[in-house]
Amino acid sequence: MNPYLFSLSDIGYLRYNYKVFCLRYGVEVTKGLHLGSQYFFIGGINDFFQVENKTSNLGIFGKYDLISGENVGLLLETAFHYKCEKYKDHSDKDSGKRDGIGWYTSAGMGINLYKKKVTLDLMVKYSPDVMFEGNHFAPTYKLNYHFK
Repeated sequence: MNPYLFSLSDIGYLRYNYKVFCLRYGVEVTKGLHLGSQYFFIGGINDFFQVENKTSNLGIFGKYDLISGENVGLLLETAFHYKCEKYKDHSDKDSGKRDGIGWYTSAGMGINLYKKKVTLDLMVKYSPDVMFEGNHFAPTYKLNYHFK
């Protein structure tokens, strides 16, 4: 997930600043297949419309190394989660809460940064939910530390 993601929109009044924090723990089940649990929090504010959005997600993920090289590999990932979303319009008209089940899938590449202990995943994420500025696709990165 992106610690800081600015929208790609050129229209300033549609611009959101999203902060995404994620904690994951996974194990390698077989060579190249990782399963685990994750918790992530997404917070976004649009100053022009004065709208605030906070989402907490708890779920499971699976990651598969399609091609695993010494320093670079191709990855596929999918996750299912329960999300608790709270939003607030500062005019207090549309404040509320939306809960539900969600999922996403990602494809990209993993890069070994340091002795296979630290890796960087550069991915494109798809979700049926609208993620950022009306888009279902979003570029993401993950910095991973492996405890092996």
